[in-house]
Amino acid sequence: MSGGDNPSIERFLQGNMDETERLSFEQEMAVDKELADEVAFRRDVSKTISRKKLLASVAEQLEKEDFFSQQQESPKIPERKPLKLRRYLAYAAAITLLLCLGLYWYAQVNFSDQRLAAISFEEIRMLNLTGTTKGLTQAQNTLLLETTTDLQVQDYEAANDKLDQLLQESPQNAAALLYKAYTQQQQADASTEGTIEALLSQESTTLIKQKAEWLQVKHWLSQNQDGEDFQNLLQAIIDNPNHQFNKQAIALQSKLQSNWRLLLF
Repeated sequence: MSGGDNPSIERFLQGNMDETERLSFEQEMAVDKELADEVAFRRDVSKTISRKKLLASVAEQLEKEDFFSQQQESPKIPERKPLKLRRYLAYAAAITLLLCLGLYWYAQVNFSDQRLAAISFEEIRMLNLTGTTKGLTQAQNTLLLETTTDLQVQDYEAANDKLDQLLQESPQNAAALLYKAYTQQQQADASTEGTIEALLSQESTTLIKQKAEWLQVKHWLSQNQDGEDFQNLLQAIIDNPNHQFNKQAIALQSKLQSNWRLLLF
């Protein structure tokens, strides 16, 4: 059960799961993007509600301070109008702050570099490894398939160990290089750039090359390297209607140029 229909989401967010149930739920999120997005959304909503409660508490405290100040004033010289104005100003300030926090939260969730640079394994996963296992032994082919499973459950350490072994034996295998670059990207490894460049420099299938180009775009964005090289590659993908990531590139460029990003800087 995914998304809003899953009753386990609230229990997960409230920490009411035991260790076994929590690990099982996290594995389910790893393979169900809709569920993972719903959990992230509810977590952000919960944080926003907490901020709202804090702001309401501040406004209430300010109102109490105004009330006590009014009680302490001399009855001969009441200052009700200024106090009433201060109360309204406090409400206005609280509402304005709440609105700003809400706008910032929306921009952060949908338009930040970190959000836009996110890339799922399903985007670069090779659904058909036929043609990418040329020259591999049966054991090496099995190792590559096991790596696919590790990446699906986000076990990057296990995947990395298998890929190191595989690339040591077959350093030019395109699928292994692609998975290695993805694993490094998820672990914020400084070697990601070199692995992607090695993959793009060799002759490989159009499918793998396009996946490597999209991974390069996301990697540069995650490193705030949105200069000329980034813009040129992104535009090249947009200009190629046959590129498998053409629509995603158009959507990414639109978000990068959105006025919402002005709220993040």
